[in-house]
Amino acid sequence: MPLTAYSRRFAAELDLEQWISRVSGIPIGGVQTDAIDDRLRIEASEDLECPSCAARGAILVSAGVSKRTQRRVRQGTFRFVAPNGGDAHHPLCEFAGVDEAAAMPTALVDFQSPKDWLMRDIRRLVCAGIQIGAFTQADMRSMRLWFLEERKVSQVTLSLDPRVPGVVADIWKWHGMASRVPFAPNHGDIPGFDWQAAARADVISPFRPLTEKMIELRQWPRDELVSAASSLLRRFRGVKTFDAPVLSAKFAQTERLIDFMVSNYATLALSRRRARNKVQIATQPPCFALASLLLYVSDWDLSAAADRFTRLSMVSDVDELAGNLMGLNPFSDVQPVALIKFLQEHALDVEPSFDMTTAVNEQEAKLRAVYRSWVDAGRPERH
Repeated sequence: MPLTAYSRRFAAELDLEQWISRVSGIPIGGVQTDAIDDRLRIEASEDLECPSCAARGAILVSAGVSKRTQRRVRQGTFRFVAPNGGDAHHPLCEFAGVDEAAAMPTALVDFQSPKDWLMRDIRRLVCAGIQIGAFTQADMRSMRLWFLEERKVSQVTLSLDPRVPGVVADIWKWHGMASRVPFAPNHGDIPGFDWQAAARADVISPFRPLTEKMIELRQWPRDELVSAASSLLRRFRGVKTFDAPVLSAKFAQTERLIDFMVSNYATLALSRRRARNKVQIATQPPCFALASLLLYVSDWDLSAAADRFTRLSMVSDVDELAGNLMGLNPFSDVQPVALIKFLQEHALDVEPSFDMTTAVNEQEAKLRAVYRSWVDAGRPERH
């Protein structure tokens, strides 16, 4: 679900707190998003659009509050529902098909852990950028439309079985075993012989061309990447979807700018310490949203974007109602789709039903049977 919506009344992209504050006149610090007045819900349905595809039918989603601790565990956000009750988004909108309360696309933040501090930090920076003219609401709108057009123009069909990325990840964990000495029956006479290792080496051996190609092309099946790829395949298998790797160069620039922001800006550095490591904050969609916008209005020039960030980071008196750009991560699918495309080309022999544990156990039983036959035959010497 989008964390921001475009208000036609205010000609601005706003998060839920900002929009309620503007409509009601309540200072933003006093806005409550866990209990929303029906009058605001009616006005929202008439005023708000999806920031990415301009879908109508806005529904305000209250913030979730823990009954035990009374702390907020889910950000207040927006849903967009068609008159028939279905998904109102354009099929290629990044929010299409994920407008259910239980669904959380990779372009959004999971608020089951309280990270409101990061949202406030980024909102303040976005407001500061609007305030000093580093970018405008029109720029934010333009970037949204640019991304939607990219999704329309650059498409790929995902045909892989959703189970294959997980299978390949299991194979990859043991890829080094493929170079073991081939099994011979007399190996079973070695005290403490590792039957599991021998069986695993045999099972992995046929996949050696695949793992070597993974090394060559630097396709590392990390757990989070495999999970994202499998999720995309469950949603989009057999249909055309965004060929996200076309944005790889812009993705690399954005990562470099985020690293600059998180490493040098005091407020985000504090947030980094709260998050325990830089990766946990640098990979959050709000950081990608702001960094992408700075690069977009700078024609993807890293130095110019860093200069814009420097200027907006120095603003001390910020109007926190100016606007927001949250939840947009044009690059969220770059690496998962790249992995899927690689596997579609190079993992043709991987059976989706393959189970490493089962295969190794079966192979171990075969090796032990070979050894017993060799023993029963009087341990004949190899020639």
